[in-house]
Amino acid sequence: MTRAHQFLIPALLAGDARPEDVAPAVATELLEVLGPLVGRLAARAAGGEIRRATGPEPDGDRLVTPREAANRLGLTLDWVYRHCDRIGGRRLSRRTMRFPESALVRYMAGKRA
Repeated sequence: MTRAHQFLIPALLAGDARPEDVAPAVATELLEVLGPLVGRLAARAAGGEIRRATGPEPDGDRLVTPREAANRLGLTLDWVYRHCDRIGGRRLSRRTMRFPESALVRYMAGKRA
């Protein structure tokens, strides 16, 4: 994010700038930077504990993204999203989903049995 963008965020929050006046490319850059923060704030507002999405779980189990899960399982990303409960996926916020590595291992073991 450029230094100019750092000044745009406070201006948007204060109402000194309007989202409608932001160029689409700039809006995309801001969403890329702010998206993860918004998800974590939403989880906190809902009373949830905030953890880094790809960090280890308390029991040492690493969380992976849906894309990583799809690659490891050899399935499509769409299939992983549709069957997240079956695989052991966890919703961290409305827009954030992660899969514990151990859940992927259990799913694969069940498929081989």
